[in-house]
Amino acid sequence: MATADTLKKFALFQGLSDKVVGKVAAASSTTSHQAGKLLFREGDKAEEICLLVKGRIAVERQLPLAWPNPVVSIYTVAAGQVLGWSAVVQPGLRTASAKCLEDCEVILIKGKDLLEILDKNRDDGFLVMKRLADIVASSLAGTNDQLMREMAMLESYTTQAPRTPQ
Repeated sequence: MATADTLKKFALFQGLSDKVVGKVAAASSTTSHQAGKLLFREGDKAEEICLLVKGRIAVERQLPLAWPNPVVSIYTVAAGQVLGWSAVVQPGLRTASAKCLEDCEVILIKGKDLLEILDKNRDDGFLVMKRLADIVASSLAGTNDQLMREMAMLESYTTQAPRTPQ
């Protein structure tokens, strides 16, 4: 279980009442993962939101197998950041995979438990959901930017003039 003080270090929970942060802390668990471990896989059911306490995690998307790079790193999550927001929105499926780049310590909070706490504490709940909306928007913008770069790379790869021996 995480402490309320640890949760308050995350922007998601800053400025919330001690009562709410305490309830979220009580509903959390802490896990450790070695570098190279897959934290979750794209398409899996999303049950927990993740707060990265220590380490770095690559968020990756699967592209069509014919793509030159079938797995693309969209962005890297650093300590103090949140990932796994799919656990609190429908349809509740992971939109990307998450792989530990270093040994990591992660706080896990079941999405249904977090939503229940926020629903009973509407003012704090509004702040958290507003902050989660910012995280989702940033995530989608990062994904879009990276996929556009990948598409541009593919286009330049496929439109290069064939080389002729001299």
